[in-house]
Amino acid sequence: VQSGAFDKVDQIERFKSALYGPLGAVGDQYFWATIKPTAVILAVAGIAIFEPLWLKLIFLALLLILYNVPHLMVRIKGQYYGYRKGFQIYRDIFIERFDKSRRFYKILGVVFLGSCIAFISFSHVNRDGLHLLIFISSILLTYQLRIKQKSFFIIVLLPVTLALIIGILVGII
Repeated sequence: VQSGAFDKVDQIERFKSALYGPLGAVGDQYFWATIKPTAVILAVAGIAIFEPLWLKLIFLALLLILYNVPHLMVRIKGQYYGYRKGFQIYRDIFIERFDKSRRFYKILGVVFLGSCIAFISFSHVNRDGLHLLIFISSILLTYQLRIKQKSFFIIVLLPVTLALIIGILVGII
C-alpha cells in the first residue's frame, strides 16, 4: 500500500514537470505579452494626459484592476479545474482559450497607446512643426514595419530611434 502512495507522488511530480513548459508559454503570451503591457499603457496614458491627482490615482487603480482580475481568475479557475479534472487538465490548457480577453486587451492597449502618443506629440508641437514631422514619420515607419510583419520590438524601437536621431540633429543645428 505504501509503495502505491510513492508511485502516485512520483506520477504527480512527473506530470507537474511536464506541464512547466506549456504553462509557462501560455502564461508568457497571456500575461507578459498582452495583459501587463496594456495595463501599464493605460496607466501611463492616464497619468500623462490628465492633470488632476485624483484622475491619476484612478488610472493607477485601473492598472491594478486590469492586471489582477484576470490574474486571480486564472489562478482560481486553474485550481478548481485542476482538482476537478486531475491529469486530464492538460487538454484544457492552450492559448486559444484566452482569445477573447487577449483581443480585448490588445484593442484597449492600442487605443490608449495611440491616445497617449497623440496627446504627447500634439501638445508639444511648436510653430515650425518639427514634432509633427517626427510624429508622422514614426507613424509611417511603424505602419510599414507592421505590414512587413517585423517583430514587436523592432516596430517600437525603430520609430523611437528615428525620433531621437531627428531630435538630436535638430538640437545640434
